Amino acid sequence: MQATYENNNPIRSAIADSWWVFLLQGIATVLLGVFLVIRPAITLILLVQFMGATFLVNGIFGLIAAVFGGLKQENRWLGLIISILGILAGLVVFLRPLFSTLLTELVIVNSFAFISLMIGIANIVRAVQLRDVLPHPWWLGLSGVASLLFAGFLLFHPLLSISVLIVMIALFALFGGIGLILLAFQVRRLA
Repeated sequence: MQATYENNNPIRSAIADSWWVFLLQGIATVLLGVFLVIRPAITLILLVQFMGATFLVNGIFGLIAAVFGGLKQENRWLGLIISILGILAGLVVFLRPLFSTLLTELVIVNSFAFISLMIGIANIVRAVQLRDVLPHPWWLGLSGVASLLFAGFLLFHPLLSISVLIVMIALFALFGGIGLILLAFQVRRLA
């Protein structure tokens, strides 16, 4: 069903006609958040399994494309290597689901720790550089110290960090999903 608009804006029309996509995405995101709250370990394992299936399927089709596709010889090797790595990663996820879930979470936790470390250092350096410009540069420095403390917590307590990360992802999914549902109804009013 096509809606009519006063200003005939094609972008507005396309967004309003697909309001239900935002609604479905919001519902799926809220459900993910609920499952993470109710059954966090199983939900994470299922998410990693889904990721493994994606690696495996993309690897297989990439391998087919690299072998039978019309790519030049120099491009074919890169496609073959990436596809084989994808297939291997997918197989590891299926053969070792608990190990894969823990490894994935540790990589995410360490990535957050590294990013927090860099942000903390940058904010402290900026606070020192801007001490003559800003009336209260210590706020920026304090946020840098908080980022460094967060990075230290993530690095020195990785298993506890995974639990905290699961709760953070669950809250993000719940609030993000609710936001998408509200957006869907707001976009629907455009029609």
